[in-house]
This record gives sequence, C-alpha cells and structure tokens, in this order.
Amino acid sequence: MRKRLKYIFGGALAVVIAMLLGVYVFNFSHEEVFPNKNAVNYHYGFYHEDIEENWSTVNLDSSGHSFKMSYILSRATRNPFVAGFIAVDTDNGTLANFYDHNTLRINLSSNVGMRIPVMLTFDYKKGEKKKNGKPFPMVTLRTFIDYEESGEYDIAFDELHIPDWWYRVHRLHRDEVDLKKITNLKGIVIGSCSILREKVRDTIEVGKIEFYTDNSFLYLVIVGLAVVFAIILITLLFALRKPTRQMVKRKRPVW
Repeated sequence: MRKRLKYIFGGALAVVIAMLLGVYVFNFSHEEVFPNKNAVNYHYGFYHEDIEENWSTVNLDSSGHSFKMSYILSRATRNPFVAGFIAVDTDNGTLANFYDHNTLRINLSSNVGMRIPVMLTFDYKKGEKKKNGKPFPMVTLRTFIDYEESGEYDIAFDELHIPDWWYRVHRLHRDEVDLKKITNLKGIVIGSCSILREKVRDTIEVGKIEFYTDNSFLYLVIVGLAVVFAIILITLLFALRKPTRQMVKRKRPVW
C-alpha cells in the first residue's frame, strides 16, 4: 500500500512540476511591436487639437527606429493636447495579434509628464454598420500610465476602455459596441500628459513596445494547489508509517 502511494505521489509531483514549467514558459511568450527591426510595417505621425491658430507645438523624432515626442501645449484652448502614433502601413495589416496576449508592455521615459495616455486603435468587424447605415468606425481603447520613473510599464488588457469622447464623436451608445468584434490593431498612440500646464515643454520617449502573455495568477494558483496536495500526501505517508499495536494473546501458565 505504501509503495503504491509513493508511486502516486511521485507521478502527481511530476505532473505539477510539468504544469509549472509550462506556465512559466508560456508566461514569457511575447510579440515585439516597436522597434520591429525584422519586419518594419509601420509609419509614424502626430496630431494636435483642431483650432485655427496658436495650436500646441509638437516635434516627433522617428529616425533610426526611435520614438521621441517633444511638445508644448497651447493656451488658446481649454483642452490642449498632442499625440504621436505608430500605425500599420497596409489596410489589412495588424501591428500585433492582440488576442494571443493579455498585457501591453511599454518602456517609456518622460521629462515632466506624470499622467500619460496610451491608446490602441482597432478595425471593427468587416461589414458591420451603425444603426444609420454608415460603416462602423475604428474603435479606440485607452488607459493612462501614472509615470514615476523611466522604465517598463505593464498594462493589462482589462485596464483598456473606450473613452467617453469616442462615443460622443461617433454618436454611439455603449451597448452598441461589442469588443469581441474588434479585429486588426491599426495603431498605438502616445498622448501628451493630461495634467501638464500650458507652455511647459515636455519630451516623451518610447524605447520599446511589446505584447506578452502574463500567466502570473495561474502560476500562483498551481503553486498553491501543489503545496496543498503535497501536505495531504505527506500527512498520509506519515499516517501509514505509524506502527500499529498488535494484540498479543498470552498463554496461561500450566501449573
């Protein structure tokens, strides 16, 4: 019985170790978007608020696979902004296979900006139309990086949401958009700091952008189950090793 239990324990331990190694390996699967030196399929650009004069100034350095945006926000409007972007060149192309991952990682530095918007733009399912019959627009998902220091910032996909201005511009309600129907990732946008004062110069530089799969939670769950399983098996092994009292029948002496 004890020998069989040892085989069960060894087999179960091997399975748990294999699962941990599998999760560990897949946890590091990633897809680099920028700088993608092996297959350069994107272009750079920038934009600012739509006003007739005295708009915010922006300069984007995209030489040598770099992304460096210097800007000064205008005082001529209540909501000044600028943004630089990396967009795919082809109509049917995509910057990354969005559904193969669950986390966006950006290596970023900023001179004075502390709250930096990051936006992803997607095609919507081909052939889908709005209620008025017009083609469905590209979908924008946004989040903010609360900048502390130069380095890597991880953004889980569930932190990305459609901003309110997008619904207003396209005259759509939340229940009219199905995020399961977004398809090609067309661009990644880095915006100006949302709390920066006007006429203050800032420079945002992006060193790397990649998507990867973060299975940390699953990894911790498997580790927890492995620990519980090991405790149960060790308890059983010690229980079986305890000697059992045998009743010895004494013979009465013959006189």
